[in-house]
Amino acid sequence: MRGESDYGVFFTNNNMNDYPKLSIYPGFSPNYYGFYILGIKRYCPKIKIDFKYDDFPFHYISYLAFEFEEKHILIDAMDFPTVDPGPLEWSDVCGKVNIPRDSLKAPDKEKIVPIGPSFGIQAWPLFKALPFGFKNYLNANLHRKYFRPVMGGYYHQFKSRLPENSYFHSKSDPDYIFSLHSYWTQEPRANEFRLTFLNCASRLPGIQFEGGFYSQKSIDNPIYKPFEIKNFYNLDEYINKTQRSLLVFNTPAVKGCVGWKLGEYLALGKAIISTEISQDLPEPLEHGKHIHFVDGSKDSIENAIAVIRDNRDYRLNLEENARAYYIKHLKPERVIEKLLQAAGVVVSMPGNVISDEGSTGYIHNIMREA
Repeated sequence: MRGESDYGVFFTNNNMNDYPKLSIYPGFSPNYYGFYILGIKRYCPKIKIDFKYDDFPFHYISYLAFEFEEKHILIDAMDFPTVDPGPLEWSDVCGKVNIPRDSLKAPDKEKIVPIGPSFGIQAWPLFKALPFGFKNYLNANLHRKYFRPVMGGYYHQFKSRLPENSYFHSKSDPDYIFSLHSYWTQEPRANEFRLTFLNCASRLPGIQFEGGFYSQKSIDNPIYKPFEIKNFYNLDEYINKTQRSLLVFNTPAVKGCVGWKLGEYLALGKAIISTEISQDLPEPLEHGKHIHFVDGSKDSIENAIAVIRDNRDYRLNLEENARAYYIKHLKPERVIEKLLQAAGVVVSMPGNVISDEGSTGYIHNIMREA
């Protein structure tokens, strides 16, 4: 296992009778919301967590809903740009991943907090995940149509994801580029941007290139066919190769959402080339500091690759600031801290619960060896 397991914060037997209770509605997607439950456990290690909350009247798995100190917190990590009126009205604060810039109007704007991208993590070991998931399914009073998605999600998060602390910065290779992307038939613009990057990166002299398009169905389009991936990469291989890669490429995915890749790239401290991000973020990603923005054209992408490849200090600056952005804004416990603060809830936590790693010297003196 790449990182130390976080399982300990999920299953503790400490006497918590003297601490307040945080109640979570148990009907949630473990793939999308294990990340935030980890944040709750890290940020509130002495608070009893109850997964039997039944005062959330909307019985589906699109949100994570919890109550603490009589405040209702809703998290929406889905791809859709809107929040259903009912759950939003129920909440005091709603943390949302995908908020199209300038799209919110009062009173929604007052409740919704942009929380930025997250990604799926391995949150529960299998021997705990399956009985825990079944218990949650029953307690949530979900329709039977959700049984397979819920139980499949608890299995998938164990089999196909890694612990959050497996995502860390590692020394990159200036002569290697790895770039793996999903091929979306319903998102031709994203495919075009990705294809342009793959063409640029794969033709660079002196660069070992690896990657292409992954699709569950065979790619029929002859323009994309040469980059179709035949061999499946498991997540451990994907993360290792991404860590090694000189740089990475990001473009908004389905419905223009910020995908898991952006969260992963920031957590890994990568030099990121990206097309425009049209979603509100906790703090704008600054060109030349956190990220290198391009317009998606061949010239803009070629120039970005050349600048990052030829200017080592610029690349290292992007890497350091990308990781610092993740530490400051996107780590699970940071998100929970911000949402509780927005709700007016004060939690007294030990000073070392949230690491400030990433502000300076975050990769233990290996950056300047790259």
